[in-house]
Order: sequence, then C-alpha cells, then structure tokens
Amino acid sequence: MLKENSRKWKSDDRKVMNWKYDAQNAYYVNPVGVRFNFKRYAYRNDKYGFRRDFKVYQAEKNDENHHINTQALTLYGNTKYIMVNPQWEYFKAKTRKSLSNSNNYSRRKYDVETVFGNLKAYLGFTRFTVRGLKKTKDKLELP
Repeated sequence: MLKENSRKWKSDDRKVMNWKYDAQNAYYVNPVGVRFNFKRYAYRNDKYGFRRDFKVYQAEKNDENHHINTQALTLYGNTKYIMVNPQWEYFKAKTRKSLSNSNNYSRRKYDVETVFGNLKAYLGFTRFTVRGLKKTKDKLELP
C-alpha cells in the first residue's frame, strides 16, 4: 500500500497535496481557508549539484474585510509561503499510477522477499557484499 493512500496521509493538513488548487488562477487554499497565490519561480541546487525548479506561492496577508489574517503569518510575523516542485509531483503521480496498475509490484512480496527472508532466517545471512545474480551465485557456491 502506498503511504499516499493511507488515511493518515490524506487527513494531514500540512500536505500541500491535500489542499484545494485552482489551476486557472494558480492558487492553493489550505484547510484553514488561507489562500496562497503564485508569486514567482525559484530554483535550488541540491547536495548532488542538480538544479531543482520550484513555484513559490505566498499567503494572502489580509482577508476579504482587509483585516490581517493571523493564520497566514508565521510565529515571527512573516508571511507564510510554500514551494512546489511541479516536475517532482508529475513524476510521483506517474510512478504511483504505474505501481497501482501493475501486477509486478504486488507479486514482488511472493517472488523476491521470501527468498531474502529464507536466506536471513535459515542460512544466517545478514548482509550481502555483491550485486547481481551471477555474482551472488558465485558467492553462494561452497568450496
């Protein structure tokens, strides 16, 4: 089961994935009712040197009556913002769809996991130092 399908994940208000999104006007609305409007594009370089592109959405500081909305502010009084990586979300959705539709992933627990479980339980293997079928077979052969 994917964690995104769990009841706990779907009920978590901090997840932007659970917020309402208006694609036409490019804004998110969190469960409290604060509207986050698109502000700008940004990027970050991760520790591996790859560039990650983000869309930055900033909360509306004032509500309809032009009063300051305290839900839109941080503890220090700054306006809240969120950063969304559309490419990451696209590939996550694509992978989630392919995993939910395929039988291969559900068969894995029967085909692969039992083999490793038996090796650990009956033969005492706790760690493997090689990768691949050929190298593993060579390693398992007794002299």
